[in-house]
This record gives sequence, C-alpha cells and structure tokens, in this order.
Amino acid sequence: MHLFRLTGLAFRRADATWSVVLARFRFFALGSVLAVSILACNALLGTAPAERQSADPSDPTDEPVDSSVAPEDAGPGDNDDPDANGSTVDAGRSCEPSPSDCLDPTRTDVIEVPTERTMSEAFNEAKPGQIIQFRKGSTGVSGGGYMKIPPFVTFRGCEGAQLRADSSIVFAGSAGVVEGFDIYGSIWANQTGSYVVRGVRCLAPSPDAGRRPEPCIEARAADALVGASVELTVERSFFSGRSEGIVAGTSYDTKTREVKLTAVNNVFRDVERPIVVSEAGAVGKITASISFNTFIGFDLGISLYSLSNMPTFRGNLFAGGKRAFYSDSPYVIEYSSTFGVAEPPSSPPVSGTLLELDPKLDDSALPSPSSLVVDAITTPAANDPTLDHRGCTRPHAGRTKSAAIDIGALER
Repeated sequence: MHLFRLTGLAFRRADATWSVVLARFRFFALGSVLAVSILACNALLGTAPAERQSADPSDPTDEPVDSSVAPEDAGPGDNDDPDANGSTVDAGRSCEPSPSDCLDPTRTDVIEVPTERTMSEAFNEAKPGQIIQFRKGSTGVSGGGYMKIPPFVTFRGCEGAQLRADSSIVFAGSAGVVEGFDIYGSIWANQTGSYVVRGVRCLAPSPDAGRRPEPCIEARAADALVGASVELTVERSFFSGRSEGIVAGTSYDTKTREVKLTAVNNVFRDVERPIVVSEAGAVGKITASISFNTFIGFDLGISLYSLSNMPTFRGNLFAGGKRAFYSDSPYVIEYSSTFGVAEPPSSPPVSGTLLELDPKLDDSALPSPSSLVVDAITTPAANDPTLDHRGCTRPHAGRTKSAAIDIGALER
C-alpha cells in the first residue's frame, strides 16, 4: 500500500511539471506570433521603428550653419544645400560621387590649379577632354570680368572652391562643363554649342560685393550681329538667396536665335524667381525641359514669356512660395505638386493639374517616407532622370515598397 502511495505521488508531480512546460510553451508561441505580426505591420507601413523620424520634418526653413563658406562671402541662405547638410542616403543605394569631390591630380587628363599651373596657364594649355581642377579658394578676374572656358574642357571646383561675386564664367563655344563651384558671380552660355553646369551652389554675394543682382546661370541668344544656337543643361545644383536662378532668353529679329534649356534635379531655396524663360524676336525660339526640381520659398517659381513651343513640366515640387507658375504662354503639367503656395498660377495649364500634397520636407529638402509625393509617379517617361539631386538612383522603392519615382529633386 505504501508503495502505491509513493507511485501515485510521483505521477502527480510529473503531471504538474508537464503542465508548467506546456504553459511556458504556449506563452512563448503567443509571443512569437505577436512579434511576427508587429514586423509585418511595420513592413506594410513602409518603415521600421528605428527609421521613423522623431521630429516634424515639414519645416524646410530651419537650417544648420555650413562652416565651409568663407565668412566674407557668406550671404543669406548660404547654409541650405542638401548635400552640405549631410542628408542620409539609404543603405545599399547606388550614388555617384559629388561633382565637388576632388579628382586625383596625377591623372593625365587633370590640370590642377594652383599646384601644377596658374589659372592663366591652365586655360591657355588645356586641350579638349581635359579637366581644369581648382582646389579650395576664391577665383575670379581682378577688378571684375570673365573667364572663358576653352572648348570641350571641364572647369571643376572642389574642396569648396568659389567664383567671386565680381567675376563670370563664359564658354568659348562648341561645348564645355562647369561643376562643383560655389558661385557668387555668374555663368553665361551665349555661343553656339552644348554646355553643362552640374553640382554647383549658386549663393548670394555679400551686400558689399559691389555687384548688381543678376541671374546665376544664363543661356541667351541675343547678339544683334551673330546668330546662335545655345543648348544648356543645369543639373544637380543648388540655388539660394539669389534674385534669379536660371534664365533662358532670345531677342532681336534677324539671324537665328535658339535656346534649348534643360533644368533637372535642382533645389531652389529662397530664390525670388528660380527659373525665367523669355522668348523675344520674330525668329527667337526656346525649347524648355524643366523637370524634377524642388522650389522652396519663392516669389514666382517658373516664369514663361511669349513662348512659341509649349513646354511640359514634369515632377516638380513647389513648397511655401507665392505662385508656382506665371505665364502668358500655354504649358502642360505632369505629376507636379504644391503645398503652402499662396496664389494659383496666373493662367491654368492646357493639360494637367497641380496636386496639393504635403511633402513633409526635412532640412535637406528630402520628403518624409510617409508623404504622398514619395512613389507618386508610377508611369515612367522616356526622359525621366535615372539619378536624383544627390546622384542616387531613380526610381527607388519608398512609401509603397515598389519601384516608383518621387516628385521633386530628391528621391526618398
């Protein structure tokens, strides 16, 4: 009998032990299901908890100080460049180097100023296909004037190289590239040829610079005696504090006057008139392709005067300005948005409409992952850019986890 009691006690203890084990297993299984559910929800929302912003990114005006700008040249808005503010790039994304990065001076195609040549020597000796690289410092023509880029030569600034407010860069003709400079003066393209301005920062000169306000970059066929066909591309550049950013114009009634302007992946902050296109003269002709730019704090975002060719504006983002479009000419809008813009366009587009979408921009003009401007363009066009303002790939899956294109200069 005693033996039977001991045996029964042993069975009861074993049964209790298995009950505890089963209870713990059920608890562990329930916790695992909850964890998987939370991860799935985060995936559907498009962000992991660690990626969500802790602050409201919707105010694009609060900017940190960029100490790379020389104090004597600093003007209003000098500190707003998205690249200068260290905007983060998604892990695993493919991005091209910045146009302001220095190239290896030992390369046979690089002429470095001032370590290898003076500026005058470099301009006189450069051959087609070579790069004149100017390292950190301030360059210009004493007493004002211009520097003429030899044909088919790249003039590259790096380490914060600047063009003084009293100087201009012009192209000699045929072709040329300017990249990487902080521009306090201006860049002119007025000779027949194809030109590129890439990765520059157009900044406001100090009030005592002694320079009248003028456009930072201008493409113009306006000489009374010589016809010109000017093709200019401005890309991945930043504009701040200027009265005018990019201007394209023709004039006079004789000879051929033609300008082809492409402006893509640029950021304009606190520029009164970021882009102005004006066609004058009976034989003047301007073709404008203005797409995937971000405009913040403007008076008139895009101004159009007397155009004979109807332009299409695609993928542009306007935030916190007075009026996105002022035009006396017909135009078309595709996949473009406004937010906080005080007045409607002076005349409606022939086709398309401006979407009212909050971009929720952070300090670098990058939209929030939750903004509807992210992944807004699901139907790509043949000429859509494959890179954004930072040189990162487009399209890139963001809010919807699908390969769609964002409105504006920066791809989330």
